[in-house]
Amino acid sequence: MKCLRPSRKDDNHLTFPGPGRRKSRRLPAPPRKRPGWPARPQASAPWSAGIAAVPMRILAAGWEVFLLVFLLVVFSVVAAGLTAPGALAGEAERELLQRLKKGGVEQRRQALMGLGRQGGGAAVPALVEALRDFDPVSRALAEQSLWSIWMRSGDAQVDALLQNGARLLAEGELGKAVEAFDRVIRLRPGFAEGYNKRATAMYHLGRFQQSLDDIAETLRRNPYHFGALSGAGLCMLGLERPREAMNYFLRALRINPNMKGIVELKKRVEGLLRKPMT
Repeated sequence: MKCLRPSRKDDNHLTFPGPGRRKSRRLPAPPRKRPGWPARPQASAPWSAGIAAVPMRILAAGWEVFLLVFLLVVFSVVAAGLTAPGALAGEAERELLQRLKKGGVEQRRQALMGLGRQGGGAAVPALVEALRDFDPVSRALAEQSLWSIWMRSGDAQVDALLQNGARLLAEGELGKAVEAFDRVIRLRPGFAEGYNKRATAMYHLGRFQQSLDDIAETLRRNPYHFGALSGAGLCMLGLERPREAMNYFLRALRINPNMKGIVELKKRVEGLLRKPMT
């Protein structure tokens, strides 16, 4: 079935097609974009910029923010010349997790940075819990550390392919990016981030159902992936299924309540749902 998309009047004006007379609604003007990750997280630093109010077909502003975060994390890891994934011994990782659980603010921050540099999948549940830490810097470090871990496959060749695909995606080379992510998935079919990155590319290509299929594969391998859940919500908006989009946004925010852009977008969708869309 062919999905109807809103026609574009201007960047902030959406017309929702449907039976009978068309009814248009104006969304709030987009907030000014802010920088992404700072060199050192600050208590007031924004961890996701506001979602721009643009036509649904390019409502990928939220994923563009996530992509920016992904790239900054990847390039910071490469530039810092960090130890290869898996180099953190089990005992050392357990010690960092113990500090994260029982340490003071500075100890928790140090533990979070250490886990981000060299932690593995076993650290993910504790890092997700740290997303609700009372210390805002610790929350930011927990989110950054999760992305750092999720970007590592354990294979240097696969990681290089993923980074190259992310670069192509940022440059708008969507077809080449998909090819790169296809190779990542062939080489490491159990690596969740390969599917998530391909889902992002599919979204930008307007292939919402294919994106949702890749998101499902991402979540099978990584049920904590709040970025994939947010992306699923954006796909549902692209398919004009706002109630299902809301469900995904709520699921994402239950894992990571710090995504200000998704919080804002959720409020906008709630505003649309209060009125019948024709």
